Amino acid sequence: MKIKLDVCAEHYDEIRNALLNAGIEIDDNAELTLSDTTRLHTLMVKDPGNNDRIVVSFHDIISIETYGHDVLVYTSEKAYIALDRLYKVLNLLPPDEFLRVSNSAVIAKSQVRKITPTLSMKFILTMADGRKVDVTEGMALPAKNGGVENVPYSDFECAVETEDLFLFVYKEQVIVLQKKDLAAEDRREFCSMLTENITKYAVVSFAEQSRAAE
Repeated sequence: MKIKLDVCAEHYDEIRNALLNAGIEIDDNAELTLSDTTRLHTLMVKDPGNNDRIVVSFHDIISIETYGHDVLVYTSEKAYIALDRLYKVLNLLPPDEFLRVSNSAVIAKSQVRKITPTLSMKFILTMADGRKVDVTEGMALPAKNGGVENVPYSDFECAVETEDLFLFVYKEQVIVLQKKDLAAEDRREFCSMLTENITKYAVVSFAEQSRAAE
């Protein structure tokens, strides 16, 4: 039988030896996990420098990202290696504090410092440590609690396109995206994607209305 240990460093060796003496193999890739109930708000990670197991608080986590076969946990001090795949780590985190923004990244909502649109219809989050994280699942919006909320395009109530702007309505909020932030080819693709995902989508030309009024 194989089991993965997810316990605090203080008790790790004691529990590990007890399990080994009982004929149970310790394997970080095992399906079964033995967790320490005292670590409800912490995550067990591995120090890449010496392979020591470290317990980090959820409060200290900035983002968690996949690079190759490693899942890196970025904190205010350094980056550690997670002991699980990204989707399993996400299941351990409180959903009101963390958000999956792509297939390879989870961010702490409170650690977002800036949201920037890119030329490829995506958004870039600037985190508290200065790193950039790409958003590929919907649009990243500032949340009322000061964090960030990721909204799928299909959740917008409506969208209006003008000569210079895109206006999105979501939960009585109006979000403005300037067209100048998108390249021409990206703009066409972006418009096509919007019409496919937002039921109420309208194009308004103020220039034509002005000429008609004259």
